[in-house]
Amino acid sequence: MIGIIKSLADRTWEKNGELRTYSLVDIEGEEVKVWGEPIEFEGRIPGDEVHLLKIDNYYRIVNPANEPLPVPTLERPEVADRIVEYANLYSDCYRAAVAAMPEGAPPEIIQSCTSSVFISVTRKMGI
Repeated sequence: MIGIIKSLADRTWEKNGELRTYSLVDIEGEEVKVWGEPIEFEGRIPGDEVHLLKIDNYYRIVNPANEPLPVPTLERPEVADRIVEYANLYSDCYRAAVAAMPEGAPPEIIQSCTSSVFISVTRKMGI
């Protein structure tokens, strides 16, 4: 689902050792707080569209399937390569789940299907 950023928080909070912040987002006429890490909101301004996924009663910002994922910078390049490989595989599973589901399927169902397919594929491939 897509929302429009209405405003960004002007500060961050620490919760369980992680920095958190939020944005007020308009989702189909309803204004909700979308919490996340400060980096998720970096470079965003009011009026920007964001792709959201609802998990339980919370919304999270997600990258749409056609946006390239950032490459993690780690001291061990083989770990970073494996993370990118998994992220690309998960993205492929997501696209397959969207294609297999009827139009208008709830995002929660698509996410569950994606995770199930991803787990099955990684077990079958032994990775």
